[in-house]
Amino acid sequence: MVNNTRTSEREAVKKAFRSLDTDKSGYVCMEDIKKALIDAGSENEKILSLIQNLDFEGTGQISYSSFLAATMDKREMICKENLRFAFHHFDSDHDGFISAENLIEAFHREGRHITEDDVYKMLDDAGLSRESKITFEEFERFMDYSSFS
Repeated sequence: MVNNTRTSEREAVKKAFRSLDTDKSGYVCMEDIKKALIDAGSENEKILSLIQNLDFEGTGQISYSSFLAATMDKREMICKENLRFAFHHFDSDHDGFISAENLIEAFHREGRHITEDDVYKMLDDAGLSRESKITFEEFERFMDYSSFS
């Protein structure tokens, strides 16, 4: 999803991320992001909440990919092309479906240490069984466009 962002936007976000990533680890501390937003006059609770929700692992840090996704224009983020890109990211065996195994592999590739139980809970929450294979059309329906408005 994030790799389809316009180059100039991506460069600006990369520069901002690098300015926060002072130890060059590829991650930024949540507290540093909050401080930067407050210093910039953006004490908006929705923004702070969004940033907090990007800490998928509860480590107090977020990766560049997550940072980029949070800063993208919401209209661009939900366009069909980006949904296809995201779908193909998860469809690691390129069979046209996303399975539990695909999800586990994709999260591990991103450096997220998610367990099988975590993935099965996600599938359960979406009303799917552990053996489910998600099509692009189903993936598209799972994306709640109204949450971006």
